[in-house]
Amino acid sequence: MLSAESFSGVTGGNPARKVDGYPRLSGPFGLAEILTNAPQPAAWFRTNTYLAQSAEGGLTAVLSCNAPYSVAYPVCLHCFRAAGMDVNLGYRRTELADWQALQGDVTAFLNCAVSALL
Repeated sequence: MLSAESFSGVTGGNPARKVDGYPRLSGPFGLAEILTNAPQPAAWFRTNTYLAQSAEGGLTAVLSCNAPYSVAYPVCLHCFRAAGMDVNLGYRRTELADWQALQGDVTAFLNCAVSALL
């Protein structure tokens, strides 16, 4: 089961906690940004937490990215499930626009690899 807390800086650390209670903003590239009271490590090192949801409202991915201009080379940690596995994918924030294609490619690869083992 995916949860925002299990993959990002959302405070609490409870993987079963629903993300419905967090205020949301419209985020970039079809994502929703959640606002949390999670402590930030330093004023200059901010992160953004984004959620991807299915048409039915299920959580399909959690992305935690360095805020723009917070560090020299901001990155994203993109977490999702594919082929029965937890996937943690890291890339530069400049690639965030391609998050769906990246998730799709990794999912297709893992599905192919797992099916070859059957």
